[in-house]
Amino acid sequence: MVLYPEGAIKLHGTGREVLERCDGQRTFGELIAELQKEFGTTDPEKIRGDISGFLEQLQRRRIVDY
Repeated sequence: MVLYPEGAIKLHGTGREVLERCDGQRTFGELIAELQKEFGTTDPEKIRGDISGFLEQLQRRRIVDY
């Protein structure tokens, strides 16, 4: 569960995997590379696009900054 001033988001699956890796130490590229290894059967460009879109949504809500 992620709480922010306007509400809360309950994360599951991939969304949770992404945010758990957003530690301020990993770059976007490193995050993508780790998830590509974990979900190796998925098209790498789809992974990159999906994660980028997810993080952009969170950034618009001011939940993450990257």
